[in-house]
Amino acid sequence: WDLEEMEPMEPAKVLGSAKKQKGKAKKKRGGASGLGGSGAKAHDGPVLCLHGSAFNRNVLASGSADEILKVWDVSENKCVHSYSHHDNKVQCVRWHPTEQAVLLSAAFDRRLALLDVRQPGAAATTELPAEAESAIWSRHSPFECLASVDNGGVACFDVRKIVSKADGQRLWTLAAHDVACTVVQDAPTKNLLITAGLDGQAKVWNTASAPSLAMSKDLKAGPLFACQSSPEAPGLVCFGGKCPVMWDLSSEQLLVDAFGFDAKQAA
Repeated sequence: WDLEEMEPMEPAKVLGSAKKQKGKAKKKRGGASGLGGSGAKAHDGPVLCLHGSAFNRNVLASGSADEILKVWDVSENKCVHSYSHHDNKVQCVRWHPTEQAVLLSAAFDRRLALLDVRQPGAAATTELPAEAESAIWSRHSPFECLASVDNGGVACFDVRKIVSKADGQRLWTLAAHDVACTVVQDAPTKNLLITAGLDGQAKVWNTASAPSLAMSKDLKAGPLFACQSSPEAPGLVCFGGKCPVMWDLSSEQLLVDAFGFDAKQAA
């Protein structure tokens, strides 16, 4: 969608060709011009995750319930690569923030995978504690990634040890929630980790040594499914549940004392 266009009637582009309908096809209104132009094959199941490359706005990765991860050239409406290293629904996909060819994926097969898209058959995988809910690269430690799972846990991994198949791949684990931990997010402020779950709780953790709970808050928005921090305001975090909620962590004196938001924002 073109976000600069107010109330558009049609999407700017639709990736993947439309499936042929049995019997007499009905003419659909809107969006037809974006379908099937290049013959790019769509996913065979619901698309569960998307992530755009920070290096090229026309490169998009998608994961689906069809157990396939795809890389798209948006400008050409073309699927460049398809990867099948997972055995269940692909729940998470993330491009590395500094290595443009490296992808992180996690799935319901309880596996986390690292993939160099230039080497399609060489995905390195490691075991998760349970089915994946979310996964991210650490913004402060480029050789680490984190994943949250449906038993409420969070795990941090050393990607170098995953690739080399060495021992000690899992750096630490955390029992963050009593139900599925749907979100794990590291903030611009160092050592500050945020989790959220189906229990409606948003939690702030201090990871300076072993992860420890700094604060927990019921956001009164029902089960939480999304979380993003602001790059301009280190303490500002937005959550998505039955309604969007913004929580300014710098308004909590306990967190100011722990993470020094005022000093960082003044700098």
